[in-house]
Amino acid sequence: MPATPAPRSIRAAWPPWSQWWQALRWIAATLAAVVALTLAGSFADYHAVVDRGEHPWLPSRKCTGCFLCGMTRSFCAMSDARWAEAHAWNRAGPFLYAGFWLYLAAALGLGARALLTRRLHPFARCTKTAPPGSLDERSRHSPPR
Repeated sequence: MPATPAPRSIRAAWPPWSQWWQALRWIAATLAAVVALTLAGSFADYHAVVDRGEHPWLPSRKCTGCFLCGMTRSFCAMSDARWAEAHAWNRAGPFLYAGFWLYLAAALGLGARALLTRRLHPFARCTKTAPPGSLDERSRHSPPR
């Protein structure tokens, strides 16, 4: 019965940091899109949300008392500059609202910096072409480094 070889090391099995960053930046971009949509929804008319409950994201039934109760109303109050009412709807609302704006600003700033310094190449594989007259397939479809 042949023995299975022992792995060389865990470090050899893990991808390098650059590959982790390639995967994590798309997760961060998706989270930034969700945060942007949340902040965009908070600019709904505050009186329509509070008085009549007219917001597409509010549940049609009563909440059972979770920690997110009143968060939509709190965000709408913050967007309408009603700080005390926002805190009354949900005590964590103003802090989360400020955190969302900070995250969105950081994500947009880092994304713009990456695009401007050309460190972000979303279509890098598609732009590599072989020199004219070359039949070398490897130069046309080289793997990422």
